[in-house]
Amino acid sequence: MISIGLDVGREHDPAALGVLHSGDPRPNSHRPHWSVLEIGNIELGTEYLDLAKMATSLAGAFHAAGHQTVLSIDATGIGAAVVEMARRNRPGLHICAITIGSSRTLARTDEHDYTVGKHRLTETLQVALEQSGISLPDSDGGVATMDQLRRFARRPTRSGYHKHEAASGHDDLVLALELALWTGDTLHDEYAGVRT
Repeated sequence: MISIGLDVGREHDPAALGVLHSGDPRPNSHRPHWSVLEIGNIELGTEYLDLAKMATSLAGAFHAAGHQTVLSIDATGIGAAVVEMARRNRPGLHICAITIGSSRTLARTDEHDYTVGKHRLTETLQVALEQSGISLPDSDGGVATMDQLRRFARRPTRSGYHKHEAASGHDDLVLALELALWTGDTLHDEYAGVRT
């Protein structure tokens, strides 16, 4: 399976795209090991329609090559419009809209639309890292992702909740990775009939 995650950037925050490929199961887990084929930022200022076209073109190429492919897009805020554009651009693709909610939220609002708590996304990546369930490439994008992971933290807020974000700088590559990983693991479990 190919699982692609798109973190929709904003004016001062670049978009990021991550492409994962599933392999054999992780040791002591039913979930697959994921190899990150590609991860990187998309040029700051890229139009939302161009983001949608870029992501669907990439997903479409994997799909045309015979890979079971899913594209997950951060549908929070303006991301919902990018999801709409992507679905209009390539109606035959499996495109999941992931709206990021609070804490451990998990709701399925449509066949391909989810609200997922930031904690759940982060936890999925943390478990994969602890189980050696994900491999980053030795590329500029892979190095930048490792740098963002090192700065990523769970910090308490004044209200007693926790934020999952980079202590400094950006966390867009981490989010693209989390989107692809969470969706890939979730669909893998569904296809295998595993209840989590």
